[in-house]
Amino acid sequence: CGRRVRVECRRRASLARVVMEGGGEAEEQDYSMEKVEDVMELGDKKIAKYRFEFTIDPALSTSIDRQTIKGFGQRSYPGFRKGSIPPFLKPKVKEFVFIECLMTNLDKAMADHNLERIEGEARDPVYPDDDLDSMRKRFTVGKPFSYTTEISLATAAPASEEST
Repeated sequence: CGRRVRVECRRRASLARVVMEGGGEAEEQDYSMEKVEDVMELGDKKIAKYRFEFTIDPALSTSIDRQTIKGFGQRSYPGFRKGSIPPFLKPKVKEFVFIECLMTNLDKAMADHNLERIEGEARDPVYPDDDLDSMRKRFTVGKPFSYTTEISLATAAPASEEST
């Protein structure tokens, strides 16, 4: 069982590289951000909980879908022609595209606001309005998809001004 998990993690990492190298970062993301609460200060980092409302751009989901299918198609599957995706893997493709869209939106918003992930359990986003499985079922590639997420993120404390 451990071997299967490691293989799956390697596949996801290689597919993520395929998607990221595929480009298509020029799309504008629609989102709003709200600071929910300050959590703590840790050295030069300020940790706060943020609430984001995102809309996945249809062009982004289509681009990621194409790159993902291309990545899956480059692999060979026993009993199937090279370049074809077995039917039992198609739900995994949609799941990967959905998760990649969520992460791409969050990563862009974090970069826009000079935020970074923290360590520990609080590093994973929480979806307060819906659970991930029902969101995944409603998601359709090529159509706008709106969702809300909350996550604790860190930012560097502003440099203190020295009077001279």
